[in-house]
Amino acid sequence: MREHLRILELAAKGSLPRTIDSASDLPIEVVQELIEAGHLKAIDASSHDGLAYLEPKITLTGREYLAELTSRKMQDKMQRNEARIRLFISHSNRDSALVELLVAFLRAALNLPASQIRCTSIDGYRLPAGANTDEQLRREVNSADAFIGIISSESLKSLYVAFELGARWGVGRPLFPLLSPGTDARILDGPLAGLNALSAGNRAQLQQLVTDLARTLEIRPEVPASYERDIDSIVNLKIQPSSEHNDGSIHSSPEELAEKETQILRLVAEHSDHELQLKDIAQAIQENHTRAEHYVDHLLDEELLHDSLSMGGQTTYGLTKKGRAYLAERRFI
Repeated sequence: MREHLRILELAAKGSLPRTIDSASDLPIEVVQELIEAGHLKAIDASSHDGLAYLEPKITLTGREYLAELTSRKMQDKMQRNEARIRLFISHSNRDSALVELLVAFLRAALNLPASQIRCTSIDGYRLPAGANTDEQLRREVNSADAFIGIISSESLKSLYVAFELGARWGVGRPLFPLLSPGTDARILDGPLAGLNALSAGNRAQLQQLVTDLARTLEIRPEVPASYERDIDSIVNLKIQPSSEHNDGSIHSSPEELAEKETQILRLVAEHSDHELQLKDIAQAIQENHTRAEHYVDHLLDEELLHDSLSMGGQTTYGLTKKGRAYLAERRFI
């Protein structure tokens, strides 16, 4: 329908050539189709040498059809824009309390629909069911108009967060490091150390985040009074301390795990002779890739599992001492 729309738009402007034949830039078959449908009228100058039309003009039904095609095109464009991820928030599951408040704040400040925000641990912003997690995340990390990386002691332990931050930095697109309340900018290392990081614990810097994002996304932000309460919620958020002392010793044991998470730990313990990939874990616990990833991320955050890269470039998972102690204490091994 693209050529139909183009020809009718030219006709509506009176810009069609006086003669259209097989040598013309316009596809003669489409012109013939529009004439036979009554959307164009023209003098038929066809001969044994081929189709030819003189003085083509748009008809009343052609204008109505043009309006229909234009409306359909606009609707398709709006649907594509609605489905496109404009803001990607990379984070650890352990920072989900902060991220949930941040999403509410940015939606209020920037009037972004939920469908344009990707935030994998927050309901309403997760990947769609059945999506190829790695493929879609890789695509959205690269293509999102803006990318916020939540920087905390927990997120920097996450291999997924590290990959997402590295991939975004590599494509050179807008990247906004946002420090969780109480996190010092000196925690940043490598290429990220050269980027100016804003703090979620600072009211003025949250305002700056809105301004910077609005400029990047080319949208007009809401008046500050409309999201002042959201800023208060973030600034006053009490961040739970790490489960470890400064010397690295375990301060407290993790809370009781979900049944699937315990199942994953036992599975990894049983396969201690070789580390498992996420697809192996998902298949064994009979869950889809996304749900399995959610459980594994929590176990990584609790330091019950460790992740590493195999020689084939795949992420594999193994049991930590803490994970083995968890199973032993509950007599699972």
